[in-house]
Amino acid sequence: MKSTNTFGAHFTIRQQKELNGKSPINARLCVNKTRVEISIKTSLALSDWNKGRGCAKPRTDELRALNTYLEEVRSKPVVQYQELKIFRVKNFNQQWY
Repeated sequence: MKSTNTFGAHFTIRQQKELNGKSPINARLCVNKTRVEISIKTSLALSDWNKGRGCAKPRTDELRALNTYLEEVRSKPVVQYQELKIFRVKNFNQQWY
């Protein structure tokens, strides 16, 4: 039986910790139903956040740059997860075949 692993990387904004009209953005990583939230040390006004897409509304160049940064942050754990999956498969094949 083949086991299935799940992985997700999403961004959320913490409305409870609003300071000077801006709220911090967190990266939420989920692996096999285990969730971890990491602060990315960036804040944003709630009116500039697109909750459905999990990114900033691209109204200005600054917000577009923030979206680019968020994609860079999102891609790092995704690449690491893919490398771990590849390594595990290669390691398994070397050990058993």
